[in-house]
Amino acid sequence: MKLTILETGLPPQAIREDWPRYPAMFDALIGPHLPGLTCESVAVSQGEPFPDLEEVEALLVTGSAAGVYEQHDWMGPLLNTIQRAAAKGVPQIGVCFGHQAIAKALGNGFPIGAVLATEAVAETLVPGKHGTTFGGNPLATAVANAVLDEMLADGFL
Repeated sequence: MKLTILETGLPPQAIREDWPRYPAMFDALIGPHLPGLTCESVAVSQGEPFPDLEEVEALLVTGSAAGVYEQHDWMGPLLNTIQRAAAKGVPQIGVCFGHQAIAKALGNGFPIGAVLATEAVAETLVPGKHGTTFGGNPLATAVANAVLDEMLADGFL
């Protein structure tokens, strides 16, 4: 599997000596658990062009000192890439800022939380063990349904 890492910033200063950039850190943490994993990185916050989604098998959106409601040249294209990847069924994971960006993109600006898990993992997600601010509430769910209707409509992509 090829994991495309969208770099939205640098690791926190406290770990930057060991991990100056995110790709090596995620490759070291995830690689041993997924034999055959290859990682490519795109420093979107530094102006590198976003990847062609036809060549992306999975996305990881990194942490960032930026906030999802800040105005940066790369923020709109990042959210758009996340939406298009979701419409194509590309698996995505976000870390810190990354999960906030995915939540904002999938709710088209209104954050929504969601979890997809195997049955074995889902059995461990009992009340009190897992929570979300926006996942499942009526407004968030209605917004997400409306966004998905638009994303899945003919001509969106």
